[in-house]
Amino acid sequence: MNLKLFVFAVFVAVCMFVACKKGDDSTGVRQYTSVNFINTTADTVNAYVNGSRVNTTNALFPLGSSGYINALLGKQNYQVRKNGKPDVLFNTAISLDTGKV
Repeated sequence: MNLKLFVFAVFVAVCMFVACKKGDDSTGVRQYTSVNFINTTADTVNAYVNGSRVNTTNALFPLGSSGYINALLGKQNYQVRKNGKPDVLFNTAISLDTGKV
């Protein structure tokens, strides 16, 4: 009986030791920059970043702007669609950096 308990205790200790992760598990700091969408078309549009609408409070009217919106650094997919329609006016991947204009 004592041998079974000892083997079980050793097994649990080995499992606990092996289950511990080695190294740094941090996800890192996410860096952001600012983007301002300006509507220069005659249509009312919505702006999307990686498939998510960024101007959620209202649509961008002709000659209107979204104001500065936080966007992750690096390559992101930007898309502009007509308001209330699936028509895509603009779709491209752009890489942004805080030190560039």
